[in-house]
Amino acid sequence: MDFNVEPYLVALLILSAVFAIIDLAHFSKIRRARYLEELKDVADVSGVQPLPRKKRFTRSLRRFILGQLDSYPEIDNALVGVSELVLEKYRTLLRPNFLFDYSRSLFPVFLIVVVIRSFIFEPYLVPTGSLEPTVLPGDFLLVSKFSYGLRVPLTRHTFYHVNEPERGDIVVFRYPPNPSINYVKRVVGVPGDHVSYISKVLYINGKEAKQREISTKREPLVYSSVKEYSEDLAGVTHDILINRYDQSLDFKNVVVPEGYYFMMGDNRDNSLDSRFWGFVPEKDLVGKADLIWLSKTPGKWDIRWSRMGTRLDK
Repeated sequence: MDFNVEPYLVALLILSAVFAIIDLAHFSKIRRARYLEELKDVADVSGVQPLPRKKRFTRSLRRFILGQLDSYPEIDNALVGVSELVLEKYRTLLRPNFLFDYSRSLFPVFLIVVVIRSFIFEPYLVPTGSLEPTVLPGDFLLVSKFSYGLRVPLTRHTFYHVNEPERGDIVVFRYPPNPSINYVKRVVGVPGDHVSYISKVLYINGKEAKQREISTKREPLVYSSVKEYSEDLAGVTHDILINRYDQSLDFKNVVVPEGYYFMMGDNRDNSLDSRFWGFVPEKDLVGKADLIWLSKTPGKWDIRWSRMGTRLDK
């Protein structure tokens, strides 16, 4: 699971925008007037006229988006011949106080971060082994936010539909019992599917997801042998872990409702998934995990170079 930071990023973006707009709309005019008044000692600025309102608005908007400080070319034209050292002293009058200065400087940073995280990609750190052996604790996933459509930030409303999740996709989603937390699992059932899990074998619409044993391994925190299998999930082949000594949580013919998905971890006996808390609604989907962009040993910064760049899509 992972904490959802999007609300805090949007709040910072709005806060910085409010302070920047207040400064541009009010305080920048006061600084300009004071600047002109002080410049009378070194140059004739009596003939300086403000730019037309449309040009002033365009220039202010550009400075606002780029986080730039005030600049007035119409005044600079009247200062030709005045020493730069002298002008530098007066230009400090154009600098806003630190609160407005930082707001204007940080706004474009917050804007870029919010746009990227909301509409393009979002990083996700895997904290548990529920998707082993495919995804390991300490893997950083690159989650595509546009694979299943674009959503309005801070809401679950999709305003542009792209694709629907398919069986076998590894998906990051909001944990239904607590939407402030993100989970990552594999889609095993899409709307309309009949899902069964009998003696640790998955059945989709009555068809067995065939398993082929690969190896036997020992999990770090489980004092019993765990077998690794290759599973064919409706044409998507991936590896899973099964502990034959743990009780099988069997269920039969569970129908996935329209607009919902059935999620399971690849580590079948060490995963808190739809078998325990039910279906995941489409509105709670965050995005599709495309690849592992960084991987490290949990609790350390030992980089696992061999895992970097591993693709997770089919």
